[in-house]
Amino acid sequence: MLTIFGAALVTAGAGFAGAAIQGRREHNRWVRQERLAAYLKFLFTANDMWDLVNEREKGSAETKRLQAEPIEARNAIATAPPGEERDRLLERIAHLQADLDRNIAKIDMRLERWHAIDAKRTKMLVPLDFLGPTDVAQAARRVAFAINNDPDAISWRLVKTQAAMRRALGIKAGHR
Repeated sequence: MLTIFGAALVTAGAGFAGAAIQGRREHNRWVRQERLAAYLKFLFTANDMWDLVNEREKGSAETKRLQAEPIEARNAIATAPPGEERDRLLERIAHLQADLDRNIAKIDMRLERWHAIDAKRTKMLVPLDFLGPTDVAQAARRVAFAINNDPDAISWRLVKTQAAMRRALGIKAGHR
C-alpha cells in the first residue's frame, strides 16, 4: 500500500516538475518572439530615421548651393549690359528659383516624415524597456535620440544595437 502511494507521489511530482519545465520553456519562447517583433519594429523605424538624416545632409548642401547661385547671378546682372547675357542670367535665376521651390517642398516632406518618426519613437522604445535586456534598451535609446547627429554616428550606434539584439536573442552573426 505504501509503495503504491509512494509511486503515485513520485509520478505526481514528476508531472508537476515536467509542467513547470514546459511552462518555463513556453515563457522563454514567448519572450524571444516578442523581443524579435519589438526589435524588428525598432530597426525598421531606425532605418527610416537614418535615411532621413542622410537626406537632410544631402539636402543641406543642395540648399546652400541654391541659395548662393542666385546671389551670384543677381550680382552679375547688376554689372551686365542689357542684352542676351542679361536675359540669360534672368532665365538662370528663374530656373534656380524653381529648383529652390522644389527643394523647399522636399524639406517640407522630410519634416513631415520627421514628425511621423518622432511620434513613433517613444512607442517603439517602451516595449524594449519591458522586454529588455537593459543593454538593448539603452543602445536603442542612443540610436533613437541621435537624430541630430550625422549619418555615420547613427550607423555606428545602430550596428552596436543590432549586436546587442542578436546577443539577447541568441543569434550568432552570419558569415560573410
